[in-house]
Amino acid sequence: MSVTKQRSGKFQSPFLRYKNCETECRNIFQKHELAKEAKGISADNIGSFYKFVNNRLTCSTGSATLIDNAGNAVTSDTDKAELLNQYFGSVCQSVINVTVKTASKSSVC
Repeated sequence: MSVTKQRSGKFQSPFLRYKNCETECRNIFQKHELAKEAKGISADNIGSFYKFVNNRLTCSTGSATLIDNAGNAVTSDTDKAELLNQYFGSVCQSVINVTVKTASKSSVC
């Protein structure tokens, strides 16, 4: 079986079919994004243009909803910070409280 038969038609491996499908999907999405961009830029409505630009500029950074010990959802940033502070404080506290055996003063020269 030649390489050209493997790359075209039914002799194509599942991996090559997947890669071809992935490339085709990526191209479709890119064309869609370019069409949306062109539509937003060429629109006579200045509001839609600014909406398009602002959507591109917005950066969503944040953490997901956390669950406290009681099972309640924590959504505000300050409550999340307090919850994470309590958690890491307790973890660090247990590491710090590990007792280390030291030599007594009498055995030191």
